[in-house]
Amino acid sequence: MPILTIILGIGAGLTALGIFGTAIYCCFFQNAPEEDDRGVYRCLDGDPNFAPGVQQIADWANSPGGLTINNQVLGVLNHGNVLAFSNRFHTTLAQNNLWTWSPVDRGNYYDLLDGVLDRGECNLPAHALRGLLRFAMPYGFNQAENNFAVNEYTGTYHQGFIATHTNQVMGLSANTWRPNGTAAGFYNWENHKTLVYNNQYYDPSYGTSQGGLGYYANEADMAVAQIRGSVNFNQDQFVGIYVLGVLKTDDAAPLAHKGFYVACARSTIDGHLAVDADEYNGNQAGFTVAYIGPYSPGVNGTANNNFNFDNTVDYLNGVVLQ
Repeated sequence: MPILTIILGIGAGLTALGIFGTAIYCCFFQNAPEEDDRGVYRCLDGDPNFAPGVQQIADWANSPGGLTINNQVLGVLNHGNVLAFSNRFHTTLAQNNLWTWSPVDRGNYYDLLDGVLDRGECNLPAHALRGLLRFAMPYGFNQAENNFAVNEYTGTYHQGFIATHTNQVMGLSANTWRPNGTAAGFYNWENHKTLVYNNQYYDPSYGTSQGGLGYYANEADMAVAQIRGSVNFNQDQFVGIYVLGVLKTDDAAPLAHKGFYVACARSTIDGHLAVDADEYNGNQAGFTVAYIGPYSPGVNGTANNNFNFDNTVDYLNGVVLQ
């Protein structure tokens, strides 16, 4: 056989083999889901281009999601079982120091479940709990997604509310002080997120930490007092203290909580209150909001529409937050 014929035959064979190999690669590898450093729950969230790998699945067992599931069985979908699992999720996060409650930090709920994110607002545990209930086994309980929703409560007047907040809850301290400077076990919230199932509100952020059962039959049960709105104030009255605003409760608030709350800028380093706008505006990231109150709602026991100043009184004179 001529050498040229042999060469051409070999070339044709190699070409055919190359085409076949390319087809095999495209069929079994190129279109296969890729693996990267994304965790199991981020993959399960719905990205079709990625699937959990061997190492990701192995890491799942020690993730916040894996530790919460941990061979648990939900059983019948009902109030008692959802409540028990919500409280279990809170306990898993709190007792293992897996989560810091930080209202100013954002992120994605699946990163919480994967252990990639360890701090954030209450929105994330609520969405994470919903994910654990709906994701397929063994990573969740495979319940229908439309059984659950995440709810935002902003108070009766959509101006915020005051909630019981004793001690630290997953690293978050109360933000309210009495007019004499002593710490009060309350938090002034603009909003709070919970998981809703069958018209019940489950709270994986607070859990049973405040003495409750871990859920609310009504949204308003989150609050000990409602914020009616903000009122006009005179910055000049607050000598040596920069004030961000003045809030008032509604007249239905219990007397112990009824009145005006002065919002100040408190240093995250040493706790001092910003003395003026220049200090605050020059380092807003170094301050958090502290609410001081209630100041008197008036002799008739109602919260006035305006903060009535007495020129001889400095409402924050000498206040040192303890």
